Amino acid sequence: MRQFRGLVNVGRLLALDAKKWHEIQQMRNRLVHTPATGWEEETTGTGSNDAETSDSEQLALDPLDVLFTALRPEIVEAAGHQLRSGLFDDAIFAAYRRVEHDVQQRTGLKSIGDRLVDDAFKTASNRITISARAQDADRLVEIFGGALGLHKGDRSHKDKPALPCRSRDECFRQLAAASTLLDLLDRGVDQAPAMIGYQQREDRLELSVERAGPGVTVWMDDQPLQIRARTAVTLTVDIAGVPAGLHDLYLVDGTKQGPAVPIVVSRDLGSDNWYRVDEVAIQLFRDDAGTLHPDVQGVRLTGLEDRLPISRIVPTAEQYQVGDYVRWEWDSRVVGEVWTAQPPGTSKYVQLFDASTRFTGSVIGAGQQERTVRLSFEPPLLHLRRGEKAPVRVLRHVSNGIASWTEPLDSVSVVPGDESIVYYKGGVLTAKIDGTTDLRLHHDGLYCSASVSVGAHLRGSTAEVLTALPPIGGIACIGDQLVVSTRQRLISSVKEGKYATLTSVPGRSSDTGRTDTIAAASNGDLAVRMTDHRGVIVLEAVHNYRRSKLVELPGSRAITSMTWTGTTLVVGTDTGEVWRIDSTGDQTHVADLTGFAIALAAAADTLYAIAGPSPRRLLKFDLAMPAEPEQLTEPGTLGDVADVAADGELLYLTDFSAGRVLTFRDSELRGIVNGLANPSSLALAPDGTLYVAEFGRGAVIRVFP
Repeated sequence: MRQFRGLVNVGRLLALDAKKWHEIQQMRNRLVHTPATGWEEETTGTGSNDAETSDSEQLALDPLDVLFTALRPEIVEAAGHQLRSGLFDDAIFAAYRRVEHDVQQRTGLKSIGDRLVDDAFKTASNRITISARAQDADRLVEIFGGALGLHKGDRSHKDKPALPCRSRDECFRQLAAASTLLDLLDRGVDQAPAMIGYQQREDRLELSVERAGPGVTVWMDDQPLQIRARTAVTLTVDIAGVPAGLHDLYLVDGTKQGPAVPIVVSRDLGSDNWYRVDEVAIQLFRDDAGTLHPDVQGVRLTGLEDRLPISRIVPTAEQYQVGDYVRWEWDSRVVGEVWTAQPPGTSKYVQLFDASTRFTGSVIGAGQQERTVRLSFEPPLLHLRRGEKAPVRVLRHVSNGIASWTEPLDSVSVVPGDESIVYYKGGVLTAKIDGTTDLRLHHDGLYCSASVSVGAHLRGSTAEVLTALPPIGGIACIGDQLVVSTRQRLISSVKEGKYATLTSVPGRSSDTGRTDTIAAASNGDLAVRMTDHRGVIVLEAVHNYRRSKLVELPGSRAITSMTWTGTTLVVGTDTGEVWRIDSTGDQTHVADLTGFAIALAAAADTLYAIAGPSPRRLLKFDLAMPAEPEQLTEPGTLGDVADVAADGELLYLTDFSAGRVLTFRDSELRGIVNGLANPSSLALAPDGTLYVAEFGRGAVIRVFP
């Protein structure tokens, strides 16, 4: 490269080129060409070999060949011959006539001149658009209208142009300007490659693209990005090292360049465990008589704890502002009992704490403007058999710089890749024929996709039903309807593929009371264990789950597990007792277990129980003729079993810590599913489908029957 040092323009480069080829030509004049050996140095005589050298073998370049590389090939094709021949005005006319022709071809319009330009960029239904800014259409009309009118229209209507071209250099610059107009046409959004959505996955950016050929490159700001993977509709690029914040991203394919699209690269989305001050200066009392606490006041904190929304009043002597995000911190100064008025300003008081210390959380700061950082399909991978329906949720992942959370996104346009395989409407995906396809969503500049497989999936194989939920307290089946408790007041269900709220369970106050395990009766009644009750709430199906009743055992016994046999509720307690409660409310003590009842399952009049705490034991006894329970497994063989479900004499069990689902029949314990995240609750549908709640992942999977 040393020979090119000091070259500052094309003229000096061409001069160097001419000098080099002159030296090569002099050398070749001293050589003789023979068919056998090619070029050899002439040893006798000084004869010339010009007669043996054709024009195509001359290596010196015409300077125009170098200059033409800066022009669009279309312009060289249209005007190159005229330029070489010195017909400069003709070359300019031909170049701009080619520009006009390309505008006509892109739009299908037959008009010329100003009429063509106005229609092509402003009024035609298939007008040329290079950006979303409306004012850019006016600028294109000015640029193209002026250029075509001055350089093509003027020459086409006069014997001599008003602005004749006098030199080759001037002509070349005019051809370069015509090439620039063709570059602008290639920026048309219907011609250029375009990014229509994106999603970030750590250091990878997956782009949903259109018209992206095999030679497309991806640019962020002024730097190219490395493409890691590509399909017909997506490009995955590496963004390792790209700083967080706003960037412009665009696609380039030869002379075609898509519009720059603003994207936000996120590195730290904020915590998904957070507390925000939503109310201050709440009066607190020492007792239910309304005796004020003189040295503390209440602040209401809302936020997320392990993906569960919370709202609670805490006593503090600190000063906070509404909107502050705070850390969860307490000191050692004891406050004692804490009561508050419910609702505020009334004479009805509710106890918040038997005893409490003071909240002293330090302020992190105030959140910034909320923004959507990602969209996702839940579940992202669906396995269905022909004719089945499945719920599909779209989640919006939100951040304000300090806190992050997810929320459902409704009324979005989800498009299946192949509508002959699946049909989507209102959050329900219906499998029509066997095959594989995907679901795609573009919303607010973002993009997400899910994979769908419809086929004759093997018995015993698993598929996701629900994902990205809060921790799951319990699941149950009412016929073919799956019911889900996510430790909130709301009870949700999946029926005919639709995930929706079934009902809401009352709590003792607005700040307490979460659902835990649930169980369904044959008539559809639903028993729900609550975190703030020692009993259970029974929701009545006959009243469409709008009425409920509280079931409690005598004394201080707390219900720890439950199941139904027909319409009779069977419960286990923290003392190891087993009770039967019939539909009239009559309660009968039927058995005693050593330890406490972790889980119960009934098959006709046979009751199976998991007793604990450790080691876990599987027990069996007859409800019709209560007797000493029969122990079915040896101590230490069950592991950390959390639930049991009975399908006749076939039992299913979940090993919470080992992440397994087991079966038990004829004294044989066998694993059928592994690798789960804390499997807890089980539910059996009438068709034999087994549902398993993954507590740690906030998901429900099914095992194909």
